[in-house]
Amino acid sequence: MSRRDKVTVAATLEAPETTGHYERSIDERRYLHVLPRSVIAGLYDVHPWLPFGVITASINDSAYALGRALTAEDLRERRKRIRYRCHRSCSDRTDHRQRFEEDD
Repeated sequence: MSRRDKVTVAATLEAPETTGHYERSIDERRYLHVLPRSVIAGLYDVHPWLPFGVITASINDSAYALGRALTAEDLRERRKRIRYRCHRSCSDRTDHRQRFEEDD
């Protein structure tokens, strides 16, 4: 069913023999249409919360991958700068050590 569809459902209820208060309820679950309906139905057959978990994980993974792709160039540039800075500072230290040893 899609949104705003109307469906008539026949239901049969049997009244218990003893008098009392009895509750009946119907659960309706809706999932984002990220996965094919057959996959959602298969996951639901295993457990009602499984489609929710898989859909949430797939959305989160997609958002994470997109974020990494958008910031990948910036990360590469930062790493290059850090390596260059470290390389320069390490080579400067070596020069200072050599000068110190030459002075002795």
